[in-house]
Amino acid sequence: VGSDYSKKIAIRNSKILKHQITVIPTCVDYYELGKKEYNKTDPIIKFGWVGSDNNLFYLDQIIDDLNETSQSHNIELIVISKNGYQPDKNLNLKIKNVQWDINKEVENILKIDIGLMPLNDALLDKGKCGFKLIQYMGLGIVSIASGIGVNSKIIQDKHNGFLVNENNWFDVLKEVISKKENFQNIGEAARKSIQSSYSFDSNTGKFLKLLRQQDE
Repeated sequence: VGSDYSKKIAIRNSKILKHQITVIPTCVDYYELGKKEYNKTDPIIKFGWVGSDNNLFYLDQIIDDLNETSQSHNIELIVISKNGYQPDKNLNLKIKNVQWDINKEVENILKIDIGLMPLNDALLDKGKCGFKLIQYMGLGIVSIASGIGVNSKIIQDKHNGFLVNENNWFDVLKEVISKKENFQNIGEAARKSIQSSYSFDSNTGKFLKLLRQQDE
């Protein structure tokens, strides 16, 4: 399973024993595919979100905060999805939709300066495995995420990313923007975290150990 929360659910609702299940997170392998290089002279800060159309509603939760932030800062929102994001309200915030393409996955995600992962405090969301964060951070991108479920494990707040608790997105958005000069360092810390715990290489041993246990 992809998280400790999912492991608890699986054990509680099945006959699976603890030694028969292990946590292996969703992994990426971006070592040779590129990493974020921040341009400190670029006047526009590009927030971004990548995901399926079914999850675009998560952006509705923070769109007002982003719009308010755009009143005092030069920002835009990049949305990487199949059909794009069209909020049902008039906004001053500039939104750029990018067609999702597996062959341009890394190229498109690298257009983002700050990756976003808003969630609800709901059972389904607690079981998510943080793949957006793993993608952003694996490429050295600064990220902001709701402090729910595995997000709180992937991000060490204010070190390799930023966590939002109690829906104070607006305050955290402003705080992160104020750290622009340090984006490269935060992104490097994020990339190291993913390489050490959320890469294929770092999890191969756990997978093989589980398989050997089943043969014993």
